[in-house]
Amino acid sequence: MAQQHHHGLFTYYLLKGLRGEADTNRNGTVTLEELAGYTQLGFEGPSLGNVQLARV
Repeated sequence: MAQQHHHGLFTYYLLKGLRGEADTNRNGTVTLEELAGYTQLGFEGPSLGNVQLARV
């Protein structure tokens, strides 16, 4: 059975970016600038302008 992860949108896109999705120039390294841009673009679309509050 597959485990389900219960991440927020930001964490979801952060993890995807760290796994290489944010490497826009495809040089094998994800820079902070690439990661910031990737998370911002990914986070703005699906949230539909809604504010997401952190749970601890």
